[in-house]
Amino acid sequence: MRIAASISILVLLVIAAAAVVCFGPWYHWPAVAIGLSLLKPFGLLLGAVLAGLVAARLSGPGGLRPAWAVLSVGLGLQASGQGIIAFHQVVASDAVPFPSLGDAFFTASLGFMLWALFAFSWRSYRSGLSLGGRWRFWWPAPVIGSLSLLAGLICVTPALKADDGWLATGLNVLYPTYSAIALVPAAVMLRLAIRFRGGRLLLVWLPITVGLVATLAADVLFAWLTGLKAAWAMPLVDWLYLSAYLLLPTGILFQLSLMGRALGHEGAPGQSTRG
Repeated sequence: MRIAASISILVLLVIAAAAVVCFGPWYHWPAVAIGLSLLKPFGLLLGAVLAGLVAARLSGPGGLRPAWAVLSVGLGLQASGQGIIAFHQVVASDAVPFPSLGDAFFTASLGFMLWALFAFSWRSYRSGLSLGGRWRFWWPAPVIGSLSLLAGLICVTPALKADDGWLATGLNVLYPTYSAIALVPAAVMLRLAIRFRGGRLLLVWLPITVGLVATLAADVLFAWLTGLKAAWAMPLVDWLYLSAYLLLPTGILFQLSLMGRALGHEGAPGQSTRG
């Protein structure tokens, strides 16, 4: 747990340093561009490896093992997509096309990510951790889902009006929609984590949820900028994506750390139990 805590502090320092770099005069330096390009796929790949390790430590085909395994696949696909973008930026030294081959990997990952996130919340509900009735457990879902989709639809309106072709327009709508839906099970799990005062569940789901919020903000902002042909806010988009791709593996690392201390039977994702 101490190692995970130290790494989480390091991640926060990296995110803070990235904010200084992105919003300062150094953003257009070649070394900065290379660093940002490489950190993004690294964070996603690390998350995929950590989620795979969590799945490997769980026994049996049932429970949460499939969810962690599927999450690992989803993050791995996103790492591949981000790696292709990094290739354009670092190796080929050219502008990243949109859409690109990387978007094929990003699109392929969405189903895996959503399945895993909803599996976590559904398994927690079925395991008896609802702390009340069905509505008391699931109420964050319609609230967060409605607000996220409404905000996303308003912000991607410029992308819908832009003449960028059907594929680019479709992706600019797909990505924010996915991020908005992904927040639904994450919000449910975060609310559950908050209810377990003094527990460790919050260490897992707070960084994951904040990472998904950052992803939604970046997806919406990117679609908005694409529609308006405005490049002035790209530093903010870069920083949001980088923050998300570092926060997601941080939450998974806490899950893995908790499992190293666990005894007993498998419980909700983030509890100090193992299957």
